[in-house]
Amino acid sequence: MNVIIFRNFFKSAVFLFFWLAGTSIASAAEYYVSTTGNDTTGNGAITNPYQSIQHVLDNVATSGDTITLRGGTYNENVRIRNANMTIRSQSDEWAVIQSVINDEDKAIAVTFDTDSDGSFLQRVEVIGGYYYGIKFNTKWDWGDPTDRSGACNITIEDCKIHDTCNACIKVTPGCDDITIRRCEIYNSGRNAPDSAEAIDNVNGDRML
Repeated sequence: MNVIIFRNFFKSAVFLFFWLAGTSIASAAEYYVSTTGNDTTGNGAITNPYQSIQHVLDNVATSGDTITLRGGTYNENVRIRNANMTIRSQSDEWAVIQSVINDEDKAIAVTFDTDSDGSFLQRVEVIGGYYYGIKFNTKWDWGDPTDRSGACNITIEDCKIHDTCNACIKVTPGCDDITIRRCEIYNSGRNAPDSAEAIDNVNGDRML
């Protein structure tokens, strides 16, 4: 009798595990963005894309979703606030996120906020930023004094980051386990040649 109960329990546990896994996979969505899309009438389909990345991040996408960019230049400053987000260029196309370098209010081209853990930026060109092209934010000097964590476990791969006013990539304290691989990084320090690091890592542990 005990063996039968255990087997039934084991089968139920396995079924629950795969059901939850399937639910998680099914809940992830992919949204397309194009410079010729429309944030009002678009629905994120490849045939009816949105126009701006930030519109999708703020109003449509949730944690775990993918934003696929059609080729072209997106003149906007992007801020990722949810975990496990993926922003990437469409296969065989190339997307550019470009920020101006003469407006301090547009300080960073792409920002990973403290709740963006596990996110990816793939095959995207990042240009400009009054300070940085890409920045990882931290709670090091604000909020709950028992939580000084930052944006962690984020991957930047196969990207180009260049022509920024200061460093191309800024890693702030507590932003751990950042991976930057197969990237081309150049022309930093356009307005601040004395602060022209390719990657400026301040107390971010285990960076690859």
